[in-house]
Amino acid sequence: MSKRKKVASIAFTGIAAVTAVGFRAGTALAASGTWKITPNGAYQAENSTSATLIANGTKLTCEPGTATASGALKATGTGTSPTIGSIKTAAFGTTDSPCTLAGLVNFTATLNKPLNIVAKSYNATTGVATGHLAGDISATLTGNACTAKVTGASIPVSFNNGTHLLDINPKSASTLTIRSVTGCEGLIKSGEAAGFHAKYLTSLSDLTITQS
Repeated sequence: MSKRKKVASIAFTGIAAVTAVGFRAGTALAASGTWKITPNGAYQAENSTSATLIANGTKLTCEPGTATASGALKATGTGTSPTIGSIKTAAFGTTDSPCTLAGLVNFTATLNKPLNIVAKSYNATTGVATGHLAGDISATLTGNACTAKVTGASIPVSFNNGTHLLDINPKSASTLTIRSVTGCEGLIKSGEAAGFHAKYLTSLSDLTITQS
């Protein structure tokens, strides 16, 4: 596996980016403990599975390796719901490998503003940390005869120390809203609730996130 495809914890709404729902778990430690992130610092990430945005039954899909993100992770975090990292940029699809809207419209998307990665709880038994991406979530979708924005305030995330995968919106809940739609063949409409889901790998080899 390439260094770039080693995993970590961050990413979209990304469409990403790129929310206030907690890093939760079964026998979870309280968020007031000390968090440790190893390794840490700048990272690059890409989706290891298809990244999807679903609105009113219509699915926008980015194939594995076509949704990318970058940011940085802190070495430690303390207190209740600490910010342990950020997603500075996120992109979905490229000109050569666009994402698709219901298989009919090719599109690319970008995260308009950075997001924070907030920790909530850690389950030492399962090795899973949970939390959310927080901030003014805003991503712009652009395709042939199709533009739209995706907005929100919080997206739940979890990170598994065993698989080193960051899971964005594990339950695929509708935490986002589609806005400012132009064209798109009526497949998505302004005001519709949407849910983004993806699993990301990062360039931080064997990343672990723990709390004590």
